[in-house]
Amino acid sequence: MTDALRLMAVHAHPDDESSKGAAMMAKYVRAGVQVQVVTCTGGERGDLLNPSFSLAGRDIREVRRDEMARAAEILGVDHVWLGFEDSGFPDPEVEEPLPAGSFADLPLQVAAAPLVEQIREFRPHVITTYDENGGYPHPDHVRTHEISAYAFEAAADAS
Repeated sequence: MTDALRLMAVHAHPDDESSKGAAMMAKYVRAGVQVQVVTCTGGERGDLLNPSFSLAGRDIREVRRDEMARAAEILGVDHVWLGFEDSGFPDPEVEEPLPAGSFADLPLQVAAAPLVEQIREFRPHVITTYDENGGYPHPDHVRTHEISAYAFEAAADAS
């Protein structure tokens, strides 16, 4: 590990790094800060909001992975996937459970464990993520805040 300052940005889905903090990360990279983006889920339950965009027969998971790789290249950041399953964005008008085993459905300690390890390995000076409301009430964004706060404390605990 170099003596450079290290910033970790923890996001729920691929594309969140581009819409939430990309300019800040690019600025710090240019200033010599080592920046790592941690993406919790694959974004596989995401929606296509642009009706003119076609997946052209590709799986959305593949598209999201390609987009994340390109974003990391453009921003000049390192990237790590935690590998959790996207929870989707439930209709607030309909009471329905989260998909079993999805990121926001998992117990906090289970969901936080890989982030604790990543923090211990990368040793960031600064960690950025969403506020306690997730920026908006997406269950994966809220869970990302929760695991980030938990992992920040747990990573310092040797036991």
